[in-house]
Amino acid sequence: MDPMKPPPRMTLSILRRAITLPALWSAVAVLALFDIAGCMITGLRIGETWIALTVIAALIGIAAPYRLKRTDLAFADALEAMALFVALMVAGTIMIYVASRTTLPLRDAELTRLDAALGADWVAWSDLLARHPVWKIALFGAYMTYLPQAFFAAAYLGWTRRRARFVEFFAIATLGLVITAIIAGVFPALGVSHWRHYGPTPDFTIHLTRLRDVSPSADLHFAMRELTGLVSFPSYHATIGLALIYAARGSRALLAAALALNLPMIASVPSAGLHYVADVPGGLAVCLVAIAIARLAGWAAPAA
Repeated sequence: MDPMKPPPRMTLSILRRAITLPALWSAVAVLALFDIAGCMITGLRIGETWIALTVIAALIGIAAPYRLKRTDLAFADALEAMALFVALMVAGTIMIYVASRTTLPLRDAELTRLDAALGADWVAWSDLLARHPVWKIALFGAYMTYLPQAFFAAAYLGWTRRRARFVEFFAIATLGLVITAIIAGVFPALGVSHWRHYGPTPDFTIHLTRLRDVSPSADLHFAMRELTGLVSFPSYHATIGLALIYAARGSRALLAAALALNLPMIASVPSAGLHYVADVPGGLAVCLVAIAIARLAGWAAPAA
């Protein structure tokens, strides 16, 4: 045995001590196993997974010495929380790609009729934004805060050692992803770009079209760096937006900041995300269901 290489048992012992949220890592592992099985069954191939694994390993690797030497446990918690969220987003995105490998009929017509029943006029709204480019840019900027906000929330809850609140937030985000993937699989839609030209064809429309191709020559290889959000209904942006607001409860300052950031982000979903208006209440409903399940399962954190 190489004297410079630690024995396997020692490596596992260090890993167990460096990771303090094994239940959450186990949940991500279950999603990853589903992804592997789903890719094998559907023929889907995801390349460059080493990128995500490297980022996760780097975050855990940086956190490990701070954890083991107990020099800065708050910093170690923040890094582990970020690593968990990176793992969740990667596993969840692949899960949605697997779920989208379906030949079920598209539901764009139903969503268009639902928008009309809600009194929403997507065309009029997009035309209004076209006449006011500053509004359009502002809403697009709000839409793009989705992932930075989620990662900041994870890091903040880790840094402040609010473990129960982080577990609750992570559980809601995970449950929301699973529910979203299931709905998207049985209720697929291409989004408003399917029937209205709104600039270049977005990547998610191209990817969904490829995933629905059942011909032997179907191109089912996707690189990790090109994966994107595929779901029209329900909107996961709306789900995470409400989850972030919910996670900020108990602090007036944090709640005010969460509302200021996430109300515009949720409002931006139809225009910036090329979603149907109905996708927004759908995403909010998913979050409420996820919160209810988390509370029933005992994962809810104290309000303060």
